[in-house]
Amino acid sequence: MAEEVFAVGGVMKVNTALQEVLKMAFIHDALARGIRKSAKALDKCQAHLCVLASNCGGPMYVKLVEAPLY
Repeated sequence: MAEEVFAVGGVMKVNTALQEVLKMAFIHDALARGIRKSAKALDKCQAHLCVLASNCGGPMYVKLVEAPLY
């Protein structure tokens, strides 16, 4: 069963919520796509969320985007 999140209008699935967040970030020109732009945003501490695909190219990409919890 997929995880569900409570939204203002009712219940929303996690993937649907993620799609909405990414769409809004794209509309407001606040979406860094690709490894280079994402790495720049992470280095400048401008990123609020980083989504990494489960089928990414290798462990070096995972290491690049992993961050310690504060």
